[in-house]
Amino acid sequence: VAYLNARIHNVNRVLFTGNYLRLNKIAERTIAHSFKRASIANPGWEEMHALFLTHEGYFGALGSLLESLESLDVSVLEPDVNANAGWGRKS
Repeated sequence: VAYLNARIHNVNRVLFTGNYLRLNKIAERTIAHSFKRASIANPGWEEMHALFLTHEGYFGALGSLLESLESLDVSVLEPDVNANAGWGRKS
């Protein structure tokens, strides 16, 4: 599924996050090998790479936070260019 989504969005690197892959080198190798095989099977496409983050739990939580912030009205926290403090409430 990740490979197909990457092809749809025309990217050649996919980042995997989450605790499922923590210390699971067999799963990492299997996913990386699958990406390499799929790239070889489609010679007209650029080679795809599966990337695995070291602190995957942290980055997975950060991605989830950023995704949830998009659905909220966070426009009340915009930089206040008139104040020296930097960040402030939007008037």
